[in-house]
Amino acid sequence: MRLKVEKSRFLGIAPYVVSWYLIGIRKERGGNMEKLLIAETSRRFSQALTHALQDRYEVHCCSDGDAARSFLESLQPQVLILNLALPYMDGLQVLLSSTYKPPVILAMTTIATN
Repeated sequence: MRLKVEKSRFLGIAPYVVSWYLIGIRKERGGNMEKLLIAETSRRFSQALTHALQDRYEVHCCSDGDAARSFLESLQPQVLILNLALPYMDGLQVLLSSTYKPPVILAMTTIATN
């Protein structure tokens, strides 16, 4: 049986689930997490995540693989929220080609079904 989730409901709840998870990690690591990079193609999802996390992290966003790799190298964030299906360079290529690897990586992707 396949669970069907409406995209609008997922976008409403997912940022808060991610936020709760990251707050837990931050407490475990002594609260030292400062920078967070969101590499996501959905502007709406990026904005929702930014809104949910901006009080606890310095949030940076990008929407393609080339920018993600560039931001990853220059910012060296402690947390990376990475869409695996980025344009120009997919999320896995971003990780493999970067010399900097963040301590926490949340990789995700969406699969649309009718």
